[in-house]
Amino acid sequence: MNRKWSLAIIILVTVILVNSIIFFKANTDKNNEYEVAKMGTELSENIGEITPDVLIEQSFISDQNDLSQLNLFFSTFNRLNNGETIIQLLDGETKEIIRKININNEEITDNDFFNIKFDPITNSKNRKLILNIKSYNTDSLNAVTIWIDRTKSKNSGLKVNGLHEEGSIVFDLIYENKINLQDILWTNVFFVFLNILISRLFIFLKR
Repeated sequence: MNRKWSLAIIILVTVILVNSIIFFKANTDKNNEYEVAKMGTELSENIGEITPDVLIEQSFISDQNDLSQLNLFFSTFNRLNNGETIIQLLDGETKEIIRKININNEEITDNDFFNIKFDPITNSKNRKLILNIKSYNTDSLNAVTIWIDRTKSKNSGLKVNGLHEEGSIVFDLIYENKINLQDILWTNVFFVFLNILISRLFIFLKR
């Protein structure tokens, strides 16, 4: 068998092996979603009851593509509340509503995260987004609240009824773990190049 055929077989085997490992890892990973960013962690103070006259606006920069879930920390004041909390994700530049989710306040647990899932935003990486939080059919003593972390949060801004607030609301950004075809391509190119380089090195050393 000549050297060209040997090199071709080595490259083919390497490509098959590399892609098998990538797809095996993707298919056996039980946690298909992974937490990327905690936008606030300290429970400095709650924001007060989220009644219809309250609008919370939290801007942030998304770190990755395929943003598919927000985990918001709620408190219910240890009571059962009616009405709905309305969650909107807006494009930071155009102010277009990208996702909208209505939460039944009766489903919210006191002093716990509420997981808000939606269709992944495929082009969310490095994109400025605005999280709007408001309510419908609520009133005083019949509304939930969220918490503020007064620590300044990088690449984010918080407003309540149009007024700037220091810090960030306590929430997590969750991204769907998808196979990145561009990364796979470059990984294959790297290993093919590495095989060629090693083969050339062996040929050189045999001389």
